Amino acid sequence: MARISEWEEWLQSLDDKELDEFINAAKTLSSYDMVKREMPWMSGLTSLAENVKQKREIDREYEMEM
Repeated sequence: MARISEWEEWLQSLDDKELDEFINAAKTLSSYDMVKREMPWMSGLTSLAENVKQKREIDREYEMEM
């Protein structure tokens, strides 16, 4: 399993569309019982992706205010 920093770096390398697609796919996968049972880390990875997206949005708002 990759380290959190490696996952975060990879998520940051995605463009907005790819990041949204990843978040949607991860949410869908996380809803399945088998995934919850066998890959409990998937919900954490989804949260990390959502945090990357939120940080991106905050950074854009900040840049617009400058």
